[in-house]
Amino acid sequence: MPHRVVDEGQDLSPGFHRLVRIAAVSVTVFADECQRLTETAHGGRKRLIAMADERAREAALKLGMRV
Repeated sequence: MPHRVVDEGQDLSPGFHRLVRIAAVSVTVFADECQRLTETAHGGRKRLIAMADERAREAALKLGMRV
């Protein structure tokens, strides 16, 4: 698989993120800690950053479509 996009990444387990990274050449993960299903949902942003490789970068959205 060349590229995968993961939405709602804040609610997915570390095992899922590892599997996607193995199965795809590159991965884009969208995650919003304010939309977690539970307070302890898999560690959120800090965990995603820790799992990223040296090519990864983080960006914050400047415009939201929900009002």
